[in-house]
Amino acid sequence: LGGFVCTIDANAGFEGKGLFEINGGTFTVNQTTEMDSLTMRLTSGYLEGISILNFNPGSVFQWYGGTIQGSVVININVLSTMLWAGGIKDFRGSAIINNYCHSSWTAGDLRYYDGGAIFNNYNHFTIDGSVNLVQFNVPVGAFFINHINGLIIKLNGVTNFNSTGVTFINYGKIHVKSGEYIWDGN
Repeated sequence: LGGFVCTIDANAGFEGKGLFEINGGTFTVNQTTEMDSLTMRLTSGYLEGISILNFNPGSVFQWYGGTIQGSVVININVLSTMLWAGGIKDFRGSAIINNYCHSSWTAGDLRYYDGGAIFNNYNHFTIDGSVNLVQFNVPVGAFFINHINGLIIKLNGVTNFNSTGVTFINYGKIHVKSGEYIWDGN
């Protein structure tokens, strides 16, 4: 999806092996959408909407850059995969990512921008390398939450959560195996 707009206004599902890439376009989720055994890659452009996007077992969500915004809820369900790599990732509005699988963040800063976006970790989330969480013009209400069964594993490099506008809450565990993990803010 390069430079185009695709809007889901009725319940939909995407099935089968292959890659669905958002590279300069806009993918809008206005009704519940299911990803089954498919890889979705956000490289540039926008993933947005007002409904739910479910990544089901066998599916992969790769966030290499671009923007997640609006009030879309993205569920990375058990036996699916999430990878944050590539460039800068903008997280805006009241969008929510719920991580229920083993996931990793290997490159590119996460920027909370203009709103109360929320990242919820309920499983293993590995941060490998020098990546940062930063905020721009974020009012109260933006969160990065590691829940009771959540485990954040830090490997290599320096990760700085410069999050004066983003509240970090930890109910789970954080294991720094190598590198540095710095909190600078809430």
